[in-house]
Amino acid sequence: MANPPQPTTSMRSIVVQKTIRKHMHAEHAFNAKTKDGSIPLVLVPKYPLLCDTFVRIPSGMWVLYQKWNAHAGILEPGLKMFWPAYYRVSHIVTKHAVTYSAPVKRCATSDNVMIDIDISINFQVGPTSDDAVKFVYMLGAQRFNELISQVTEEAIRGLVHSVRHDQVHDLREEFASGMKKDLNAKMTAYGVVVHNVKVTNVELPLKLSRTLEHTTAFKTKMEEQEKKQENDMRILVNEETQLLTAIVKENDRRVKDLVALKERELIRREKLRFDAEAKMEVMCIDQRSACDAQVLKAAGQKDIAEASATTEATKLRNDAMVLLVKTQREYEQRVKAEEIKQQARIDAALKTAEGLLAAAEAEAKSAGPLALKRQFDYQTKKNAVETDLMSKTKMIISGENGEALIERLCAPSELSASKA
Repeated sequence: MANPPQPTTSMRSIVVQKTIRKHMHAEHAFNAKTKDGSIPLVLVPKYPLLCDTFVRIPSGMWVLYQKWNAHAGILEPGLKMFWPAYYRVSHIVTKHAVTYSAPVKRCATSDNVMIDIDISINFQVGPTSDDAVKFVYMLGAQRFNELISQVTEEAIRGLVHSVRHDQVHDLREEFASGMKKDLNAKMTAYGVVVHNVKVTNVELPLKLSRTLEHTTAFKTKMEEQEKKQENDMRILVNEETQLLTAIVKENDRRVKDLVALKERELIRREKLRFDAEAKMEVMCIDQRSACDAQVLKAAGQKDIAEASATTEATKLRNDAMVLLVKTQREYEQRVKAEEIKQQARIDAALKTAEGLLAAAEAEAKSAGPLALKRQFDYQTKKNAVETDLMSKTKMIISGENGEALIERLCAPSELSASKA
């Protein structure tokens, strides 16, 4: 038989406030590993001597400062120029979550069994700067260590005392959620938030562990034996069931064969009867069909003859009507064409007469001007001839005829006078 696991004891964490030389060493101090399980939660830098030219404020932590030893607020990360002695960084609180280990020894269960439980608590100061101020000035690291140790041990002992020793392992999650709720209710007022509580280990007394191990091994063997017995019984029952099932199936098969044979014979008889009836019906139908076909043929021939005669008569009547309509239309068209032609001739004669009348009227109106125009043209041509004659022919003009010619040439024309 294997030896039971030896109990393992974890170291209780201690939340401390630590003094550092300069506030720039804060990150190293927070991350430094300790052998005694101490967790630096708050750092206090030493007092400055006189003044500093500049000061670097680290990031990732709450940096509280004082003026003349009175709280003045939170410093933002970065470089601060000219840092006099009346200003000092009073406290530096980490913003990171901290894991706190709290082993509780000899917790009594409801059946008076002493067990050891290891608790891991994940908490954080914050999340605001006001929470950091409340934590530093209302509680502090040392009193917080005492408070969380006392509250944790009290809560876990109360939870363990409410259950039996065989239920502790099954109720780890309930223990953790109950403790987280209680711790947050008590720590929130001091600026601390508990993120997670976890039961990391549960140890029973060594003698009880061995007894439980033996009991568990015996129960396992009993369960294996019961399972083997159940399996053997199941095999026997299955074999008997299979044999009985085979017999029942064989009988059912024979019964079904006989029933099937009976049904086949009944079907064969019905088929023969149906065939005879169908043959008889087919013969009757054939004779009725032949008779109906002859009747329909005669009726069809009669209908065809009537239809042919009707069609021929209709065709002749339609042809006559078409010829009559065609002749009437041609006659009407000829009459209309002759009327249109005669009307056109009449209209042309009327228009010709109107044109002649208009020309006569125009000529009558222009008879006077045309006579003047003709007289003027005559006189103009006459004067031109006489002028040409006198310019090219040497003549002696004397007497009454000469004087008359000169007067006629020099005098204005009658046409011009009449125009004037």
